[in-house]
Amino acid sequence: MGSTRRSFLQRAALSALAVNSPLGALAQKLLNGPGRGFEPETLAIFNGVSRQTFEPWIGSRFLVSLNNKPQGLLLLLSVDDAAPEASPETKDEPYVANTVRRTGLIPRTSSESAITSFSLHFQRIGTALPQDTYMLSHDWLGTFPLFLVPSGISGAQATCTATFALLNQTRPKPLN
Repeated sequence: MGSTRRSFLQRAALSALAVNSPLGALAQKLLNGPGRGFEPETLAIFNGVSRQTFEPWIGSRFLVSLNNKPQGLLLLLSVDDAAPEASPETKDEPYVANTVRRTGLIPRTSSESAITSFSLHFQRIGTALPQDTYMLSHDWLGTFPLFLVPSGISGAQATCTATFALLNQTRPKPLN
């Protein structure tokens, strides 16, 4: 199904809303008071973050807290790529459109993704953590907020996942 003017306007409005929203609006609950988690010091880990940031720490433990209350420990099980697959109609053709050229964006081929994504899989002994934004503390990585989603329960061991979706940094090419 092709794009319509209505779908374009809806996406543009949502994009404008997302760009103008504060980072804290993306959290399920805003934490109050000092140490609420969205200060520049705690978000510094996310500058240039990649799967390589977390891979050396597979098998290590993270302290978890919610609203300054300890929630126990998580063990980092794995760091996995979550590469998007090309849609069937664009697998063999490059994506090029006049509107893309007019706005100065770089056309991409189907083999070139605009988003890099990876996920962190954690294990927790005991009951599963409900979906929420938690503060994680690690000896080397420091303390940072992370949105965790329950991803499975196997016996007494619950797992949860945090997914990162990062825009690839590409500079627009000059228009001819």
